[in-house]
Amino acid sequence: MASNVTTQGQEIVECDSCQNPVSFSCRRCLVNLCDPCALLHLRISSKTGHDVVDFVKKDDDDSCFCESHPKQECSVFCETCDLPICILCVSLMHKSHNLSELSEKIEEVLKNITQKNDRLQSFRHKLETHLEDTTNKLVEIFSFYQKKKTVVTVLGEDWHKQINETKKKLHLKLNDLQEENEAVVQREKRELEVMIGKIDEMNRKTTRLQKSKNLTEMMKFIPIITEQKTIKKNIRSAVRVLCYKYTGADPELS
Repeated sequence: MASNVTTQGQEIVECDSCQNPVSFSCRRCLVNLCDPCALLHLRISSKTGHDVVDFVKKDDDDSCFCESHPKQECSVFCETCDLPICILCVSLMHKSHNLSELSEKIEEVLKNITQKNDRLQSFRHKLETHLEDTTNKLVEIFSFYQKKKTVVTVLGEDWHKQINETKKKLHLKLNDLQEENEAVVQREKRELEVMIGKIDEMNRKTTRLQKSKNLTEMMKFIPIITEQKTIKKNIRSAVRVLCYKYTGADPELS
């Protein structure tokens, strides 16, 4: 299994499982994969199965084909079996079942997907706000510790050799504190960016399905977009307000 390196604009698209350039995409799991990870991904069991295709072709599927007759496009929806079917299925296996128009079911499922996606987009706006806050916090942390270092440096210039040794120790301590604080905020920043990325992927999938008639893909996408409600829970921990008690935090530096 091999494919060309894929780019979007001037940037190389990376595999979601590692840092290698992407080659494939699983349309069921909504993940981008490099050559080695694609082989590993196919070995993982999934309720919806896997549909690994070339990354550049991941959005090409726009038809709804019958599961029992793969060459036949679906034209009816069986409410009894909760399944889109073709005209052959109607006469062979679903005679006594409750049937409905495929277009009506498509409209119903799309409405459900769109509503869930709209809610995700509203969460995205909140995430963006918190992402901006964490970015500003990183700037504040850097500025704060730079000022502290400057104060220590000015004092050190007037001290003798023994005091200069104390200055070095204080710098090391400030560096440790800075790294510790930045690590916390950087982690939250990455979590927010990942959440936004997932929501954007849901939005791209929803947009594509809105132009599609592939009910099978729509129905398989429902549980995937529904699972994204965990973002609502994650946001409570990922965007918590960080309180830094700068003044008086260390008696030696105040």
